[in-house]
Amino acid sequence: MADKTPAKTGLNRREFISKSGAVTAAVSAAAIAGPAINVLGANEIIHMGVIGPGKRGRYLMDQMHRMSAQTGKEVQFIAVADIFEGWRMEGVKQAMRVAEECKDYDHHKKLLENKDVDAVIIATPEHQHAYQLIDAVQAGKDVYCEKPMVQNIAQGKKVLKAVQSSDRIIQVGTQRRSVPLFYQANEMVKKGEIGQVTYCEGWWHRNARDGQPGPWAYEIPKNASEDNINWNEFFYDAPKKPFSLDRYFRWRSYWDYSNGIGSDLMVHQIDAICLVMGVGIPKSVIASGGLYRWHDGRETPDTWSCVMEFEEGFQINYDARFSNITRPNQKDPIAARLALMEDGPEKKKLEEALATLAEGKQFEEQIHDYGIRICGSKGQIEIFCHWEMNVWPEPGWMWGDESNLKYSRHQYGESQPDANDRAVRDHLENFVDCIRSRKKPNCTIEEGFNGAVISNMATLSYLNHRKVFWDKEKQEAKLA
Repeated sequence: MADKTPAKTGLNRREFISKSGAVTAAVSAAAIAGPAINVLGANEIIHMGVIGPGKRGRYLMDQMHRMSAQTGKEVQFIAVADIFEGWRMEGVKQAMRVAEECKDYDHHKKLLENKDVDAVIIATPEHQHAYQLIDAVQAGKDVYCEKPMVQNIAQGKKVLKAVQSSDRIIQVGTQRRSVPLFYQANEMVKKGEIGQVTYCEGWWHRNARDGQPGPWAYEIPKNASEDNINWNEFFYDAPKKPFSLDRYFRWRSYWDYSNGIGSDLMVHQIDAICLVMGVGIPKSVIASGGLYRWHDGRETPDTWSCVMEFEEGFQINYDARFSNITRPNQKDPIAARLALMEDGPEKKKLEEALATLAEGKQFEEQIHDYGIRICGSKGQIEIFCHWEMNVWPEPGWMWGDESNLKYSRHQYGESQPDANDRAVRDHLENFVDCIRSRKKPNCTIEEGFNGAVISNMATLSYLNHRKVFWDKEKQEAKLA
């Protein structure tokens, strides 16, 4: 059913308050709240639009506002577009923390006709990205596109063709490419500091209590219905299905709109490893897994493993599970070893030392639910949650004086939550800087294409129960 709410041409603050009362109350549980922020300066304002001001879209708006306030690089959101009225109203609310007026549209093409919009953020379901990105480029807009850049390889080729023949700035939202730790690791690998790398691994785990909605079972706004969602505009290339709130708001759980773990989570760690290793698309991918825990109507697996082999002479093992995120506290393995010791003066001395270290807050209560490891012949680099990097040398007896690698620890941000937001702000700031300078952004469309290809190759392998190979010449994935 078509959206029965006519698109507005614009809202000022007074009109917005009048219109949004009922809608905001219905979707407030899903809204991203935040304090009002005053943007510094009044010159060279970049006017942006948001295609898809849902939960992630509004989060990006919030982080852009904060980046703008912190750096003085002025950005205002003056337009939002969404096929769900509730998200449009929430997007306007978020925009008017800074802007005096924000137009809302019921279709992204209407937003792109707005000549005052310099650039757009695309934060819609991934099966829509390619077409909205191409439309934005053809309308002369610079684009920040959430990952994955596209859902499949065919879409990726169309995007490459459209963007490479334009002068538009495209930043793909794999924000680890704006985190210095990964470039530091890349330099160590290039210089041979950890020796020959033949194996890397990545992971991202999630969990939820029994009886509660599982991962990706996002809250559905109470007022959402076929009357205020333009369901026919949701599909693009996907098969048409009867109206479903579950499919609309929990689209990551369905193959029609997503590559599941491969595109929501895996693409982040694999892109980071490829950055560190200086590589692109692997020569082969094989994936397996299944729906083992969350039998709630979803299609994409809750348990996922992949092996990727690269021509450069190494492989990546990746795994994800939606049932467990446990990692011991740093003091737990020590305490466990002490428990095995016989009582006596030596054990007591060690227990007192452990207690002293704990009182001095030398142990951290971090759940490293996602990260990467780069394993070389002389040592290993591990980066947890893109905020903490540890460099571990191989045992001294292995290399002796031939290896000068020492243990070291490096951090990005003051904590894991701080690093999460900071990475996004830095990625958005890089996009803003490139809009002005016209330089290449930290994650180009070519790099975004590579990440999406890997994700799609893994999905093809999983669905066909076969290994998938990459044909570099034809830019195609082929089943073994």
